[in-house]
Order: sequence, then C-alpha cells, then structure tokens
Amino acid sequence: MNRIDFVYLVFGNAQAYHTQAYFSMLTVLRGKRGQDTVTVYTDRPRHYARLAGRVEVRELGKATLDEWINGTGYVFRAKIKALEGHAAGNPGAHLLFLDGDTCLQGGASGMAQLLDSGTGLMHKDEGHPSAMRGASLRMWNAMKGKSVGGCTVSMRHNVWNSGVIGIPAGRAAAVCAMATEACDAILGCGAGCFTAEQYAFSIAMQEAMQLQPAEPWVAHYWGNKEEWQGRIASFITEAHTSGLSLDDEIKALDAFPMATLPLFVRKSNTQRRLTKLIKRMFKDKIQGR
Repeated sequence: MNRIDFVYLVFGNAQAYHTQAYFSMLTVLRGKRGQDTVTVYTDRPRHYARLAGRVEVRELGKATLDEWINGTGYVFRAKIKALEGHAAGNPGAHLLFLDGDTCLQGGASGMAQLLDSGTGLMHKDEGHPSAMRGASLRMWNAMKGKSVGGCTVSMRHNVWNSGVIGIPAGRAAAVCAMATEACDAILGCGAGCFTAEQYAFSIAMQEAMQLQPAEPWVAHYWGNKEEWQGRIASFITEAHTSGLSLDDEIKALDAFPMATLPLFVRKSNTQRRLTKLIKRMFKDKIQGR
C-alpha cells in the first residue's frame, strides 16, 4: 500500500478554525497507519506546537497565500494550490485533504485500499447544480457547456462536497491543474460562488477517476458546528488542564461521542428571526467596572 499524506490548510485569526483542525489531527493520529503522515499548512504555526514531531507544520507567509489566491479575493483557491504544491514534493504518496471540521472515524485502511485501486474520494455526492438554488444554480447556468481542461462541463458533473479530497498517487498534478482552470473560469464568468472550489474539484476528480464517498470513514460536521465546537473545546480544555500528555489526549478520544453527535441540524428560521428581534429590543446594558 502507498503512504497516505493527510493534508490540512488553516489560516487566519479565527481561533475556532485552528481548534477544529487540531482536534481533527488528533483523530487522524489515532487512526492512521504507521507509514502515513500528517501535514498542516498554516500562518499560525504556534497553534500546532504541541503536535511537533507527529505533525509536520509548514508555515505560510502572506506572499505565498497571496500567490495562491492570485488576486481573486477567493480564499478557497488556496486549497487547490496547497494540494498541488504538496503533491509536487511527494509524488509517490496518496493525498487526503481534510477540512478542519472533520474527524477520522476508525482507521484509514479502508480509504487506503480504495486509493490503491485508483479510486478517488470526496466527502459525498450532493447532486447536480442544475437542481440547486441561488448561487449554485447561477454558477451552473454560467458554466454549462464551457470547455475546461479539455472536457465540457455537463450534466455528468455532480457537485461533491470537498471537505474530504482523496487523490491516488500520481494523479494530483492533473487534478489540481484542471481544478485551478475550472475555479478560475467560474470566478471569471461573473458567477462567483462560495462553492466554486468545490465544483472545480468535483469536475476535475470526476474526469480523472471513479469517486466514492468518504462518509464511512470521515465525519464532516459542517451542518452542526456549534454543538461540535462546544464539545471539542470542552475536550481540549479538560485534556490540557488535566496535564494529559499528547498520547493520553489521543487515547481520551475513545470517550468522545463522535458516533452519536449529529452532523447536521436544520435550524428554525422563525427561531433565528425571533432571536434577532429580541436582541434588538432587549439590549444588554453595560454598568461599568
């Protein structure tokens, strides 16, 4: 089996993103195989100092991030370029990119077998953008029939969630080149969309290989971040204030309720509107110090 390089990209001041990524890396350190590696590209390396020796921390400067974003203002373009750069330096390894709001459930052997067979992984198939609404539908209407990297964007290109991207060894250069072209085409046609990078990777991955969902191995809790973030913060605080070693902190994951915490919770729009109204009507009054 080829080695899997687990790759993260985390930048900016938002502590929550770094906390999520740190927790995700703990789950990977628990479940990866001996030969697998973990790398984080970040402009805040101090947040990952505790993982030194177990996770390779690659510091990003502003110049590199600016180059990856390439004047588009679209920060997710950096995700494509980070994977492209990592693959160039590690051509014999499978790449498995994880967003910070993920955790590895169980081991990595099942994903490794699929990657060894030449099968790619993304989090899950979310359907075709022609059946979606808002920005996703506008993106489809602007891109359908366009040529990208030698293929025509069509009904065969579903949107796959890119919270997980698993690319078999030797395929990443071509995938990232096509994803970059597709992303830039989406941004350049006036249909800029939050999920432009997601659809760009979806097009490139579906052109290059068969895809399978990574859901059996990776929990992606983007639809219930508030609850997960609270549980994760409590877990990390307890581990650090109790003086646990890193190995003991990883072992303590056995008691974390990954299998039972919901991954998606549909919020009530009425509740959201009433909460905003109440906050406007009954504002806190600062009494001084």
